Amino acid sequence: MHSMRNLVPFLRIIWNSSRSLSLLSVTLRILRAALPFAMLWVPKLILDQIIRVSRQHGGSLAPIWKLVALEVGLAMVTDVVSRLNALCDSLLGDRFSNRMNLSLMHHASQLDLASFEDPVFYDKLARARDQTGGRLALFSAVLNVFQDIVTLAIFAAGLVVFLPWLVVLLLLSIIPALFGESRLRNLAYSVLYRLTPERRLLDYLRFLGSSAQTIKEVKVFGLGEYLEEIYDDISGQINKENARISVRKTVVGALLSTISIASY
Repeated sequence: MHSMRNLVPFLRIIWNSSRSLSLLSVTLRILRAALPFAMLWVPKLILDQIIRVSRQHGGSLAPIWKLVALEVGLAMVTDVVSRLNALCDSLLGDRFSNRMNLSLMHHASQLDLASFEDPVFYDKLARARDQTGGRLALFSAVLNVFQDIVTLAIFAAGLVVFLPWLVVLLLLSIIPALFGESRLRNLAYSVLYRLTPERRLLDYLRFLGSSAQTIKEVKVFGLGEYLEEIYDDISGQINKENARISVRKTVVGALLSTISIASY
């Protein structure tokens, strides 16, 4: 819940990066949310028409072919909308990254020199740089959740018409996955946050070991193997933490998927 307080300012930054692309992305996702229900409803109409024609013994097949054409058209529209959505997100990502990088540069230029001698400041700066590219993925994830909610609402409305008690089963299948995935994402971010100093040190070691500015000193003093050992040790620790989180996400994700499949 604490992270949710940052959602509105984050969305405001996205909106200010490009209002037209942001609005287009939301509109396309609303359309994508409604298309799955339409693609399920049209086959229902096709089956109804087939039954009607079979009972009439020689009825016209023209309405059936019109519905089939409509279904094919919906499939094509779904593909086009999905591709347009991906293009829109890509363009918006470039705008967002540029805006965030400019903001970081401007903010850094306003700070005094003492700030650049503080390790805590460098950790914050490293996190900001690392997260600049990944924040658009968060934006896409937020909109995907919104899209799924709209789709869920449409399907729930359909279930209420046919079998209302299935809505309860639908909600029971979603709630565990919602809280489970949220918990795992928070855990992964906490590890990423905690390992910021180590990742920043790895960047520094890479710079020392492969930069034109430092390679002469590394060769003269024979520091290559020493730097490699430190890098290997620290990267190994980070990999162990990432592996632990990945295994946990895989196991829990599989269990949550089993619940959803059983409910389906």
